[in-house]
Amino acid sequence: MNEYLIQLALDKAQLYTDETTPPIQGQGLEKLAKEYTRVVSIFNRLARRYDDVFLEQFCYMDAISDEIKLDQETLSAWLTKMEKKLQESDNKAVFTIELDYKSSTEFSVVVSKKLHGITKTFVLPSTFFNGKDYLKIAQYASDTADMFNKSSYMQMGERQQPVSSFKQAFEWMMKEIKKGQHIQRYKGLGEMNPEQLWETTLDSNNRRLLQVRIEDVIAADEIFTTLMGDVVEPRRDFIVKNALDVTNLDV
Repeated sequence: MNEYLIQLALDKAQLYTDETTPPIQGQGLEKLAKEYTRVVSIFNRLARRYDDVFLEQFCYMDAISDEIKLDQETLSAWLTKMEKKLQESDNKAVFTIELDYKSSTEFSVVVSKKLHGITKTFVLPSTFFNGKDYLKIAQYASDTADMFNKSSYMQMGERQQPVSSFKQAFEWMMKEIKKGQHIQRYKGLGEMNPEQLWETTLDSNNRRLLQVRIEDVIAADEIFTTLMGDVVEPRRDFIVKNALDVTNLDV
């Protein structure tokens, strides 16, 4: 996502969760946006292995705690609730969720999705629910739980939009900020006109400076050689090994 547009939108947006609470704006709104974009990044990465519609429902469910894992019936009830939410979110597909339970630390969730006559099945091991990806999703779900109701809306200037989730709020905010915007891509700063270079890079009111530190020069040199060197095999092996774990990818 374009960080410049996101920041531009956040500077102008306000989120009203109800009629009596002051709007969420500034740093509060920026924190929510960062959490949301981090979760979306996780979904995009995990969608290579799991279904993205399924993954998104974690945002609207309570986290699977250790207490839930200890009781098979409680865990089954949680999954039944998830299955119902899936059907409500995508009525074109048929989802079924089965639990293969041996213990609180050894179980698997088998999910099948039938769409247009084609069935896809994937399995989430119990270790998934202890992983850093799920914990970040669960934290976002906790932070946004019960935040929205029928009176919630986003506002930018004079424009307002009713919203029932932060996903809707964020997507509307980005759609609004893009109106009238012209997006260009450059290979380097030398391709910009002087006015564009000033606005995007040189103006001290807009630019952001990041400090890059190399803590292990030898390790950094090895990675650079692997990815940029003439030998193909190490680069291929590195990509295959880390493809599913990448969190920031610029294509």
